[in-house]
Amino acid sequence: KVNSLGNYLWHFATITYNNASPKSWGIDLAVDLNDNIIFVGRYEGNIDCDPGVGVFEISSVFPNWSFINVFFIKLDSNGNFIHGGELTDGYYDTNVIYGVTTDHNNNSFLVGRFSGSMDFDPTTGAQLETPTGARDLYLIKLNAVGDFVFGQRIGGSGTNQIYPYDITTDHFGDVYLVGKHSGSSLDFNGVLLSGSFNS
Repeated sequence: KVNSLGNYLWHFATITYNNASPKSWGIDLAVDLNDNIIFVGRYEGNIDCDPGVGVFEISSVFPNWSFINVFFIKLDSNGNFIHGGELTDGYYDTNVIYGVTTDHNNNSFLVGRFSGSMDFDPTTGAQLETPTGARDLYLIKLNAVGDFVFGQRIGGSGTNQIYPYDITTDHFGDVYLVGKHSGSSLDFNGVLLSGSFNS
């Protein structure tokens, strides 16, 4: 983080370990109305999401294999840890997060795509979803303290694939998505678009 004059304030690095090739990389970030930062990315191995003296560890490591999972981390304006979590779909490299945004109530919205059975609820609850196409879109809403609000799946069928490229909200809290779709039909939560298209 730098100030408006470009002067250094602080930085944050995730610590990834306990794997043959541990790695993590950031993909997107958003800032809410309280200047908290929501940071999303992907990782393989174990990762400590807390940049301070505390530890908040998540893991993609199992006894005989590891996945590449999605993480999300919320920090305050000084870089102090607020909350974090992960999303996994049970496949090695198919759960990809593309973006994050916030709304006027400091809710967070995460958008990505997935191929395996996935729990949309990153808290202690569960909302299991299975894609109907090769790669479906997920949209997940968390409130300001990290509680799960809802999860939505958008998909097609067969070999259909969706690639969400960006996300934003308006002052009403409505969500806007833009991306790419390949296939003959697309189900927007009960609204079916049919026809052969690739955009």
